[in-house]
Amino acid sequence: MFVGQKGAMKETAMTNIVADSAGEIFATRSGDLKIITGTDHTASWKKGETKVALTVLELFQNRYLIYRDLGIYGTLGIVCDDQ
Repeated sequence: MFVGQKGAMKETAMTNIVADSAGEIFATRSGDLKIITGTDHTASWKKGETKVALTVLELFQNRYLIYRDLGIYGTLGIVCDDQ
């Protein structure tokens, strides 16, 4: 999982602590990520007693944000890297 500000995200280690038909829960040093894969497709981040609802984005429609703007992948070595 990558966390941080746009363009300066850093990787953090995750441990899958629950995986069932309802979804998955991952633990990190700074909190838990819960992803529900049922009909509502929700996600939340929990740190201590604070729980924040996350927005699940459609991957194809947000491909430029994911591959360019967030700064996770760097250049992919393809012609459209500079566009």
